[in-house]
Amino acid sequence: MRKVRTSTTDEKMADMPFAPDDRVSVVLASGDTLTHEPVTRPKGSWQQPLSDAELFDKFLDCAGMGMNEAHATRLYERLNAIEALASLRALPLVPTRQ
Repeated sequence: MRKVRTSTTDEKMADMPFAPDDRVSVVLASGDTLTHEPVTRPKGSWQQPLSDAELFDKFLDCAGMGMNEAHATRLYERLNAIEALASLRALPLVPTRQ
């Protein structure tokens, strides 16, 4: 992380207690700088929520580290309808990966 530098600002959005945007730039060995446009409302925030398919893909990506896809899919479906569960015992137990 020696090559990473961060900076913060006290500036806040008018409607939120957060900085107005996030910015990333990379200085290459050649001295050239690659700069991304400032991001004010990132994908996945409440202002720009993920689609159902994107949320499912993200869940599988994260859950896939600890369970197989079939189990993760079953867990996602149950969690996605948690208000209909009579008991949390209806959630599938998380098996350990071999």
